Amino acid sequence: MIFGIDTKSLEVAKINSGYDLTKTSRKLAMNKEKATSVLDKTISTSMFYGHSLSEADYAYFQSLFDYLDIYNNPIKLAFYYTNYLKDQQDLETVRREQTKAVRKLIEEYGSTLDNEAKGKNLLHKLLLEERVGIYELENAW
Repeated sequence: MIFGIDTKSLEVAKINSGYDLTKTSRKLAMNKEKATSVLDKTISTSMFYGHSLSEADYAYFQSLFDYLDIYNNPIKLAFYYTNYLKDQQDLETVRREQTKAVRKLIEEYGSTLDNEAKGKNLLHKLLLEERVGIYELENAW
């Protein structure tokens, strides 16, 4: 797990005062000999659970999605959530929140692609190819 803020959210003028709190700085400071990279070009499905998918994490998702080349490769993205409100009536609220977060993440990533038309259609492409899904994870606790 990586805690902190993304450098993208810091203003250039304030980058020195807040940089030590960024994920990038903390990851760099913890840089030790690594056993194996978690990134592998043969990954066929990336699963995400318990992640806010917030704007503060977009740089990490951009790096991951770029590495895996999600536009051109047949990789599947599976986003899982748990009904943290515990009431069955609230399940739809949680599902909508997760759906909105996934949509914003994919749209933000699409805006970074060098072909604007491809970027605008990325979510649609992933849906048509059945390569993105949002799933409830029941009894996670």
